[in-house]
Amino acid sequence: MAEQRVLGLDVAQVALVVRDLDAALERWTALGYGPWRVHHYGDNLQRRRYRGGDGSFEMLLALSDGSPQIELVQPVAGPSIYEDWLTERGEGLHHVGLVVEDDFDAAVQRLVDAGFPVIQAGDFGPNHDGRFSYHDTQAALGLIVELVRDCTGSTEPLRVVG
Repeated sequence: MAEQRVLGLDVAQVALVVRDLDAALERWTALGYGPWRVHHYGDNLQRRRYRGGDGSFEMLLALSDGSPQIELVQPVAGPSIYEDWLTERGEGLHHVGLVVEDDFDAAVQRLVDAGFPVIQAGDFGPNHDGRFSYHDTQAALGLIVELVRDCTGSTEPLRVVG
């Protein structure tokens, strides 16, 4: 099967937003997906941005080991695009994650210049050198596009399920 690419970048992740991460993990694990690494992100993020201002969002997320990776996201606190989605559309497909290996800022600018503004962003990882930037592509694609630059090092999960 050929690799899938959007905007010239690999689709590395398919993400769903859920109200209850544990219940979603049970459903997905019963279908044979997993194992899942569960993480909490909030104060361990830097430069959190939400819709043009400072962000205070927190989320729990579970990451599968498959390719493309499946991510389940539960909003925990603060306004976020995840909570917005649940309010407007309910649970389900939320975004695809595209891996940026080169110039992250240039990739972000390319989407902004194409009319897809940043709606949430931040830095993650033990050295805060991982970056994510969500772009409002809903009218064009029916979902959100996330640009991701992976971090060096790894963050230990809260737990592993499955």
